[in-house]
Amino acid sequence: MKRKKWSLCLAAALAALCVLPAFAACEGDLPPEGEVVIFHTNDTHGYLAGDGESVVGIDRVAALHEQTENSILIDAGDATQGLPIASLTQGADVIELMNEADYDLMAAGNHE
Repeated sequence: MKRKKWSLCLAAALAALCVLPAFAACEGDLPPEGEVVIFHTNDTHGYLAGDGESVVGIDRVAALHEQTENSILIDAGDATQGLPIASLTQGADVIELMNEADYDLMAAGNHE
């Protein structure tokens, strides 16, 4: 039980850090040595596909994470319900795709 509490505290701390400007690597710049780039998603509600213009899909998020050294990929919650792909499988399909995208951490949202 202590491990779960520690994990939740870490998840909350990392989610809070998401408000910091950490996306310098998106423009092709590598982060300075010792820094970590945080890529995050939140409130996707099962919407995993990008539209090519204003919405970044899980495939592009995964590619950015994979191509950026010293990066972590986290989700701040509300991912496992909403669209049919999420709701019909009680979020299992979303979690499977997030695992394929190599998410490092996910905090539970108020809808999980």
